[in-house]
Amino acid sequence: MAPAVVFFGIILGIASGQGASVAGATRDFVRVVGGGLLVGGIVGMGAAQVIRRVDESMIEITLTTLAAYGSFVAAEHLHVSGVIATVTAGVLCGSYAAKSGMSPSTRMAVESFWEYLAFALNSLVLLAHRVLKSTLGPSSRSGNRFWSRSAR
Repeated sequence: MAPAVVFFGIILGIASGQGASVAGATRDFVRVVGGGLLVGGIVGMGAAQVIRRVDESMIEITLTTLAAYGSFVAAEHLHVSGVIATVTAGVLCGSYAAKSGMSPSTRMAVESFWEYLAFALNSLVLLAHRVLKSTLGPSSRSGNRFWSRSAR
């Protein structure tokens, strides 16, 4: 997402006549990605430190959820990459915190929760795709061509 935002800024600058430079694009890219890494690292390490002090699976599941969502919201508020922040916080919670602060039973509970959440959200995305396909497909010629290509 971060590269897309930077490239969009370059194209917007060129289209509006302001111009764009490689140095400016590089600076923006490093700021957006680096800021996301920093925010995710801070939130992830904070969550990992709390997880190390707690031994209750429901609280630890809640902490990992808050770390993922909180890092995204904080990063977006600071105009840096929320996706990079979420991935960074997730890696820290899933590797560092899981190994250093979670009991084996808590680790299984957390992994089961995230596995189920991924399954449920993927199911919703596929359901939305099917609803859109059935809604747009037959009534729109261009929509029909789009869906027939993307379904392959």
